[in-house]
Amino acid sequence: MDVALTLANQVFIMFLIMLIGFCLYHFKVVQEKTADDMTTVLLYIVTPALILKTYQQPYSATDAKNLLVALGVAALAMFLGVVVSFLARIKSKPEYGDVEQFAACFPNNGFMGIPLVVSVAGTAGVFFSNTYLMMFQLAVWTFGVAILQRANGMKFTPKTVLKLFANPTVISVFVGLICYFARIHFPSPFTKTCSYLADMNTPLAMIVAGMLIAKVDILKSFRRLRNYYIVFLRLILFPIILILVFRYLPASYEIKQYIMIVTACPTATNTILFAKKFNRDVQTASHIFGLCTLFSIVTIPVILYLYSIFVAV
Repeated sequence: MDVALTLANQVFIMFLIMLIGFCLYHFKVVQEKTADDMTTVLLYIVTPALILKTYQQPYSATDAKNLLVALGVAALAMFLGVVVSFLARIKSKPEYGDVEQFAACFPNNGFMGIPLVVSVAGTAGVFFSNTYLMMFQLAVWTFGVAILQRANGMKFTPKTVLKLFANPTVISVFVGLICYFARIHFPSPFTKTCSYLADMNTPLAMIVAGMLIAKVDILKSFRRLRNYYIVFLRLILFPIILILVFRYLPASYEIKQYIMIVTACPTATNTILFAKKFNRDVQTASHIFGLCTLFSIVTIPVILYLYSIFVAV
């Protein structure tokens, strides 16, 4: 219950910061290019700095073992998300189905998940929840891209797969893990630099999220009934299935809780970014993202409260 209340408070704070981003864009204080540039700074600088900072801690055999357990739990959660996403294909129109399945499958574990885990457990929680970030990147750049490129007959080769993983977030996770297991510690100035940048993650991520919502016709999002079905799959059905699975999964309560938090988040920002990249329906992607993000303000604390009731400590 305490975690649910902490998350409710944190989600409300994040909503207020999102509101700032919304107003900045809506009232044209910043332009679209500014929002795009801030997204780049977040993805290429701030989030990698937070991840590197997370793994700059003394090596512990117990933590190392739990990290491997977390990796298994994260892989299971990602697999279940993929399975549930196929429900988005039910009665979907060809022009919308790809984006709807992508939106149902992938949570906003970077922009929203990491700040929420930090609010509950600090960087110690991110140490374990980053295992889901690894699974997310693996799935989004393979299964996710395959969904959106279905009509184009995209083929994967070792070269294309390697290129897909050559992004700062994934690289920082692998560098962080290598440093942790090899017991490599950065010089103090570098560590402090990462700490300062990491502190920007939550406010910058929420401002960017607010700007993205400001681009969406919210009233139109509410009018399209199909959007509610996708929101139901992402925010309610999948988390409830995961709670039922976690109830009987022999793993640490805390590790499962961290994975639960990041997977209970709304539709990933990548839904919009990838829809643009692969020439899919950007409008549908934006509508689902905006509606899902708004509803998550209520659903995330409720889901974590249900987790605290049904999953034994």
